[in-house]
Amino acid sequence: MAPDYCRVCFSNVAGGTPQDTTAKIDPRDGVANAIKFNPRNGSLMNLIPDMSIGLGSPAAGPAQLAMYTSKFWNAGRILKVNFVAGNSGKPSLNLGWINDTRSEAEIRQVILHEFGHALGAVHEHESPFATISWNKEQHLGGSSEVIRWSSIMLYYYPASWTTDGKGTSFNTQLSDKDKTYIAFCYPPDTYDAGQFNTQQIRPWNQPQLTNEAEVYLSKEYDQPPALAIGLNTLDIDASKNIRITATAKNILQDKFTASLNCWADRILYSAGMTWLELPRFPGFQTGQFSTQEVRPWNQPQLQNSKRFDFATAFSSPPRVICFLTSLDMSKDSNWRASVTSTDIDKSGFTIHIDSWADTTFYSGSATWLAYPADTPNVTSGRFSTSDIRPWDQPRSDNSGTKSWGMQFSKVPKVFMALDQLDYQKGKNLRCRLSTSSVTQDGITWHLQSWADSVMYATGASYFAWA
Repeated sequence: MAPDYCRVCFSNVAGGTPQDTTAKIDPRDGVANAIKFNPRNGSLMNLIPDMSIGLGSPAAGPAQLAMYTSKFWNAGRILKVNFVAGNSGKPSLNLGWINDTRSEAEIRQVILHEFGHALGAVHEHESPFATISWNKEQHLGGSSEVIRWSSIMLYYYPASWTTDGKGTSFNTQLSDKDKTYIAFCYPPDTYDAGQFNTQQIRPWNQPQLTNEAEVYLSKEYDQPPALAIGLNTLDIDASKNIRITATAKNILQDKFTASLNCWADRILYSAGMTWLELPRFPGFQTGQFSTQEVRPWNQPQLQNSKRFDFATAFSSPPRVICFLTSLDMSKDSNWRASVTSTDIDKSGFTIHIDSWADTTFYSGSATWLAYPADTPNVTSGRFSTSDIRPWDQPRSDNSGTKSWGMQFSKVPKVFMALDQLDYQKGKNLRCRLSTSSVTQDGITWHLQSWADSVMYATGASYFAWA
């Protein structure tokens, strides 16, 4: 049964302590029994049935729920429930809208919805593909033509809130797509890839030149592993030259330094990078190419290429994919760059980092990854905005589906990074690569910009394995 009120998520907090730590709840309280002592509701794993997920190292300890009454909410009656990581005792998430008058279904809905936020899920009704006809005399909002109506992340709202008389159901269970999405984001086995974004260490509106963090690998190796890296997010001010470089530094057996830096007087609001750990893939080879290997940065040219010989020849021509890792382009002309590979044989290939038209391309670099074409349970390829629209019809939100061209026996893992950019000068360069669905058959990809950025074209390469 739907509640007779509508609610919003406003209680997410990072760190801190409960406002009233002395007022622990009475274990006999009905809400406590429903949440903490009911075996169906007492842990994250039980709240998400029929699905196993990985939430980091077992050394971090199990997820726990700590509950407190809080005078901030309503003296002694409404509970402030906190998600606690391990035994740190520091709450990281509040679960509001819970009191002793709520049904078990409502309590479950709140817990599942807010844990969805903790795991990275966002509101369905706030999708950029919004088509809900809101009744603005009552409130404001947004949603999607591809909205997941049964998702736990969809707000309940009555039909009177829309001009077409269409409301939503009060969802109290995880939908199948909810489970698929979370299972993809948190695979139960080792995920030999990772991501780093500058917003993990600072807000986007506090730009700085150097952005580095020590990150741990999926396991400790016998020796420092080879890593393939690439860019997946950019937000760079248009008033200065476009300069960004992603590198993996100080690589040790169990960790390395992820670095997203710019230089001179550039303004980097945010950037993101991704990496793939190669030890689990015997026979794979990787390397990097910089245009400064073939010319100085201050002698810009549009076409830049180099022949690479493999350290060990393959038995037949391998698959080769490439990802952009750095860019240096003038602010005075449109920003265009792409990385491709040609002339692939069993001994080597030619890599190209090119631009076109009037772009002033000072320098760029890229990572390449080569692997035997007959490797089982893997595939690679690319997708781009040109798959769904012409370059001269720019738009911010670009999504599509890409078939693997094969059938995986289970949902694969995916590593992907940018391999092409074509943006209008004068507006900030904003680009974000993401996916919302990965299945045994293919991937749903997103290449997005925002605000006033003008994206003519963007592309990405991917590697998938199971």
